[in-house]
Amino acid sequence: MTRFRTAGVLWLVAAVLSAAATLVFRDDAWYAVTLVASLVAALVGILLIWRSTPTTVLVSTILGVVWVVVYVILVVDQFDDVQAWTADAFFGLVGGAAAFIAYRAKRQSVE
Repeated sequence: MTRFRTAGVLWLVAAVLSAAATLVFRDDAWYAVTLVASLVAALVGILLIWRSTPTTVLVSTILGVVWVVVYVILVVDQFDDVQAWTADAFFGLVGGAAAFIAYRAKRQSVE
């Protein structure tokens, strides 16, 4: 499995876990934000698995930054609930790792 496919699978895992947690546990203003982010993450994951292009990797990198920022905000916002911020920190970590792996794979393929 190439690194692009690994990144794609990680994006899909992050998307599914985040969407499931959103549908089951969220009922606040972050509901729409996390669902849209999950849908975009799933799309990027599919594109990285199917055909990784420089544009897809760029979108993955941008999404990774946005993903981590959103989940850091959620961790800070829900810091009094240990289960919530632990899950959000994990989701942020998986998305950030997916973006980092795709970015590094592109950098290494260019060098």
